[in-house]
Amino acid sequence: MSKSRKTAAPPPPTPPAWHALEVPVPAQSRLVPCAGGLPGRTPPQANGLARSLIAALGDVAMCTAGSAWLVAPSRRVGQEWLETVVRLGSPVSNLQVTTLAALAFDIVADTLAASGTALAPPRAKLVTVERVLDESRGDLESLRDFAGPLHRLAERVLASLEAIRGSGLSSRDLVRGLGRSAKARDLGLLLDRYEAALRALNLIDQPGELALAIDHVTAGCVPPAVALVLVPDDIDPPPLERRLLDALAAAPGVAVRTLAADAPLPVAPAPIDVSRFSIYRAAGETNEVRHVLRTCIARGLRLDEIEIVHTDAATYPPLVREIVAALPRPAATGSGGDHLPVTFAEGLPLADSKPGRALAGWLAWRRDGHPQSGLERLLRDGVLELGGIAPDAPWAAALVRELRSVKIGRGLDRTVLMLRAAADRAVEQPPESFARSFDDDDPSDLATPEDLVARKARISGRLTALAALSRVLAECEGGAEPTARAVLEGARRFVHDLCPADSEFDGNARRLILDEIDAMLTWRSDRADATARDMLEWLAQLPAELVVLGSGPRPGCLHVSGLAGGGHSGRP
Repeated sequence: MSKSRKTAAPPPPTPPAWHALEVPVPAQSRLVPCAGGLPGRTPPQANGLARSLIAALGDVAMCTAGSAWLVAPSRRVGQEWLETVVRLGSPVSNLQVTTLAALAFDIVADTLAASGTALAPPRAKLVTVERVLDESRGDLESLRDFAGPLHRLAERVLASLEAIRGSGLSSRDLVRGLGRSAKARDLGLLLDRYEAALRALNLIDQPGELALAIDHVTAGCVPPAVALVLVPDDIDPPPLERRLLDALAAAPGVAVRTLAADAPLPVAPAPIDVSRFSIYRAAGETNEVRHVLRTCIARGLRLDEIEIVHTDAATYPPLVREIVAALPRPAATGSGGDHLPVTFAEGLPLADSKPGRALAGWLAWRRDGHPQSGLERLLRDGVLELGGIAPDAPWAAALVRELRSVKIGRGLDRTVLMLRAAADRAVEQPPESFARSFDDDDPSDLATPEDLVARKARISGRLTALAALSRVLAECEGGAEPTARAVLEGARRFVHDLCPADSEFDGNARRLILDEIDAMLTWRSDRADATARDMLEWLAQLPAELVVLGSGPRPGCLHVSGLAGGGHSGRP
């Protein structure tokens, strides 16, 4: 008879040479940049990176003794400006990047802390609007016939209310501007009730924070650290933020300095030098990314000299991460085991992480009536972490093989009972009964008594781990008729106990999912109109709505950004 032992799998093939991203780079390319630029390279000024704003920031940093607050569209963009200034040889330790909303919070932080008022989280604002809509349904003439999901309507209404409040308008302003139409009346009513609901919860939103900051600045209550504010002249903030800037400019002891930004491009620019660009075709997005990386390697560029600008946030960042993760790296890295030398301006879709895939798979398994194939798929995809419930759990492939040997079919109760019975039966049976058991670790026809004892231990261990997993999954269900809170608590336990966090990406994804579930538990789960079905639908949409690992450029890292907001890093 032929032996059933399987031969060991051959080692994975060595990746091609162009896969090695950290290739030897000429010594002159590794010098620290100075004001004159790198030897043999065109200085940044000649490359068009030192525009008016960058030059002005360098002058302020060199000539200002104290701290200065740089107002930017976002902290990421501001940090990229400062990185460009540093590349030109100017220190920027006295420049602090902020946004107008963040500056408003710094001004009113002590007042909010003294009154116990907190900045309203996004989930709290959305739930508050949904509650106001539900309570005001009979008073809203323009929305009386709305038949869609209330949470979708709440999202659109919240966006409208925040835009109105960000413009500094009140309900009376709406009536004055829109007349006495039903829409103007309803928006004014929702605006007043939304503001009252936030006050009742001791919360404040960003427009309320800005209005409070304006009152503080007008009254002369400005923190001493806010003495110099730098504002690029091409920033066009909303009306309420503009009023804050005007109040700061009029406040004693505060200087608001406008910095000249880059002038708009001429209507008819000079012909583009096509020699600076190369256009190529590739069969699919993956090959596009590979070609870009190969080109960078061929030119001997360092990672922190490269910014990849893409057109599709759902496609290219995950591909870049996947390809960079497959590259060979040094055995010992100073930044941690799973750190990848790449940053993403727009983050990565949470749906691509193991916790995101595990949550989606678990919800699909519940929705389909707990089929055995769904549980097999969760195990086979490697998105479950069993170390917390079965420390000695074997590899997923062995668990899937053992699960298939138990003919379960469908149903959660049946899954729990049959796996527990199979595990008990395996423990009670003598080793000789495993002589014909299928096992890849030793040949069944030549098994010695010691082999049979070891085989029994392996099979019983797998079944015990599966039984423990089924018990935890049953506890995550929340009962036969779960409430909204029970569904959320079960989902939280599933993510906390069974979702892996063995990489930076997965760890951040897991933490963000838990934060979102905690926020929903705090603000929505105890409402009388909250149902288990609503919570399950919300959980199913959650992975597709979230992103993680959004970051600005970092030294030693490739940077990936979108076409709309990228190109600020100043990388050659």
